[in-house]
This record gives sequence, structure tokens and C-alpha cells, in this order.
Amino acid sequence: MKIRIFHLCFLLLTTQFLISCGGGGGGGGNGSDRGIRLFNAAIDLPPLELLSRQSDIVQILTRARFGEQVSYAALPSGEQTVSANPLFAGSPVASAIELNYEGNERFIYLIYGDTNALGIRGTLIPVEEHSLESRQSHIRVLHATGLAAEINVTLSNGIQESAAFGTASRGATIPAGPLSFTAQRSVDGLTLTSGALIAEDGAQYTVVIFGEAELFVSAAVIRDI
Repeated sequence: MKIRIFHLCFLLLTTQFLISCGGGGGGGGNGSDRGIRLFNAAIDLPPLELLSRQSDIVQILTRARFGEQVSYAALPSGEQTVSANPLFAGSPVASAIELNYEGNERFIYLIYGDTNALGIRGTLIPVEEHSLESRQSHIRVLHATGLAAEINVTLSNGIQESAAFGTASRGATIPAGPLSFTAQRSVDGLTLTSGALIAEDGAQYTVVIFGEAELFVSAAVIRDI
């Protein structure tokens, strides 16, 4: 446990160093309103760089530190390999997928797990646009917390969303306005983290619960649309 805590502290200090020194520049996506959004939820990985490769053409899409929110990065149309690569030299590719991008879709590319027993994993989570009425929003939960096979997230309006490790919940339409939430591990009710947001009219959100149970867990509220 002491080694894991030291590793996490080193990672957070490295993140702050990169911020202060301008390291990881190019992160934040490229301001597109669709494409792919990288979320680095792997607790002991360094900052990641997302690449698209088509034949011999390689394009840097975005960069993300652990837990950092970045905007969508525009993807080139057509078949390609999208890979998440640690910025530190000599590190292996964290995850790679084959994707045929048609030009209109939105995705979250979630990198999660760890470099120990869980292993580093990657999954592509589609962002679907929901039909909402006036004064409505939509919310779902994305579970990326190690040592928790399943989580339950209870919203202050009484709605509960559940998700297995590495997956997104079904999602729910909610009234726009202030909202709080609490995430718990399903097996024993351990409270993992909590948070709040102001759901805007017509907006859709993904709440990423990430980290490692009993060590460090946080929540990132991402506006998908």
C-alpha cells in the first residue's frame, strides 16, 4: 500500500510539474464539437498522447494527464488505428483500437485499470444524442474505479445509476438545475466519492468515477453535448 501511495503522489506531482512547465502542451483537444475525447483514468500511467494512424500518416489528436478533462478532438474520416501512448520514452502503447470514422460520431476513449493486477485497458464509449424536452438534461455514469466490480451512483433527485467496471450506465433524463451525487461500491456500500453539478437545459453529461477504491477516487463531470 505504501508503494501505491508513493506512486500516486509521484504521479500527481508530475502532473503539477507538467502544468507549470507547459509539458503536455497540445492537450485539451482541438475545440471540435464531435470526434473523440480521451480520458486517462489509469491511476499509475503517465500523461497520454492520442494518435490516429492511416497508412503512413500519423496525426496527434490530443493529450491528457490522469483525470484531466479535454475537449473532443476531430478525427479524420475513414479507417484508422487510434492509440493512446504514454509520453515518456520507452513506455509501451497503453491501448489501440481500429476505427472506421464516418465523420459525425462522438466517442469517449477511456483508458483505465493499472499496471499491476488489473492491467491497462481501453474502451471506446459512444456518445448518443438523446431527444430532450424543454428544461431537461441527460446524465450517465462511467465506471473506471479499480477494486470495485460495480458501482451505484445515487442522484439527489432519487435516481440511481449502476455500472460495471469499464462500462457506462444506461443513463437517465433529469430536470435541468442543481444536482448532487454519491458513488458507492455495490458489494459493500463503501462510499467512493461525491460531487455536484448544475445541469443545463438540453445538455448531456457523463460522470466519470475513477481511481482506486480505498486509495483515491474522484469524479469528473463531462459535458458530452
